[in-house]
Amino acid sequence: MKKTISMIAVALISFSSFAQTIKKPAPLAHHGGGNGGDELELELKKRSLQIGQFIKSEMGSKVFKMLNPDAVVDTVNNLDIDVVESDVVDRYNTVRTCVNYPERQLIECNLARMTSLKAQKKDDILTATLFHEILGLLEIELGYCPVRAPMTQNRS
Repeated sequence: MKKTISMIAVALISFSSFAQTIKKPAPLAHHGGGNGGDELELELKKRSLQIGQFIKSEMGSKVFKMLNPDAVVDTVNNLDIDVVESDVVDRYNTVRTCVNYPERQLIECNLARMTSLKAQKKDDILTATLFHEILGLLEIELGYCPVRAPMTQNRS
């Protein structure tokens, strides 16, 4: 648990520095649910693309040696993000801020919880939450499940 928290903290510090150097990313979200979260969906898609760029950067590759940068970039380029008004519930029936669905390459987030993070200016927590869900799409769970070897191996 301490290792996971340390890893996320290092990522946030490194990503914050890196994010300021990034120009506008490629095209944004390919989905708008019509449920009030469209603007937030676009912002989360932009952040996910920035996370992918960071992981692929020299600094990101050093911080996350265990990740395959190409797999991360491919995932963020192809993921869909829905922001919904209803509760978002994980497989353990726990209400969460966001949940990922690897089989659909989808991250679903609760509008009220995400809006609260933004209102409180907790961008670091918002980014950490998104990064955690991206890792989930790669079937890399930092809590319940072991890391899957194919996604964590460095590229040759």
